[in-house]
Amino acid sequence: MTLPPSFTAAIAQLQSLLRQGWSALRQFLATRTRRQWWQAAACVPVFLVLLLGVLVLLTPSLSDIRKAKEDNPAQILSADGKELALFTRSNRRWIPLSQISPNVVKALIATEDHRFYEHHGLDWRRTAASVVHTLSGDRQGGSTITQQLARNLYPEKVGRDATLTRKLKEAVTAYKIEALYTKDEILETYLNTVPFLYNAYGIEMAARTYFDKSADKLTVLEAATLVGMLKGTSYYNPVRNPERAVQRRNTVLGQMVKREVLAEAEFDKLKTRPLRLDFERQEEAEGPAPHFVRALRGWLVDWADSHGYDTRSLRHIDRRLGG
Repeated sequence: MTLPPSFTAAIAQLQSLLRQGWSALRQFLATRTRRQWWQAAACVPVFLVLLLGVLVLLTPSLSDIRKAKEDNPAQILSADGKELALFTRSNRRWIPLSQISPNVVKALIATEDHRFYEHHGLDWRRTAASVVHTLSGDRQGGSTITQQLARNLYPEKVGRDATLTRKLKEAVTAYKIEALYTKDEILETYLNTVPFLYNAYGIEMAARTYFDKSADKLTVLEAATLVGMLKGTSYYNPVRNPERAVQRRNTVLGQMVKREVLAEAEFDKLKTRPLRLDFERQEEAEGPAPHFVRALRGWLVDWADSHGYDTRSLRHIDRRLGG
């Protein structure tokens, strides 16, 4: 195949520029004195300290992290003290870790962060491996559960862009979280805040939405299905993409076998089972005064916007409405 002359000339020019650039770099390095090399090396830790200081300021404060676990809804009461509604940030029901099936915890740790109890927010071995794979063209994530929690809780301050700055912010925030909370508290917070589509936030609402049961009743198969969704809730949506969901569920089960929390004989028996969903959206209850509550919420949103307050907690009405 004969290349066009213009294309050949462009390649030749690019090769010439690369040679010139490499020659200039070698000349620059060759002319540096030993003292200059030592000075440059001494600047590296100073730069890293300054960068760390900036990142500490740009990431959530310890007081913000303490508040992250608190779910303080706006409570609407009638004149006689009866609860009419709770305005919350999302449709979720916070439950303690003791009320979450151990199958969920085993599946989560085996799949997302098998050294969860060994690190302090950042798994250096996994991070290094993900960098090597990414540089070789096989992009992989290396985030721990704590890092995932950091970006889930603080999407504005940490962000989700695939940049070095975001990863550093995520790591610093993860260390702050680990300094404040126990491992069980981190697991509890993560499982109560992660989204599962259909306005279901947290493992309790996910269990009720997809399997019509509470989180403490989830079987190994059901837990693996929900944990599998965390890699991509839409892509592995068991309602719309059941085949993908089954494949991902079996991958989670395979990881449980690999981490020795599931017997291989049990895996062989379970991997051919169907999903067996019992899907039902968890609709928000109307409560005893739905028209009044909707009108009040609209007024509160307008008032909060005009006074510069955060209105995210007014987007949903909690299911726990009084009567």
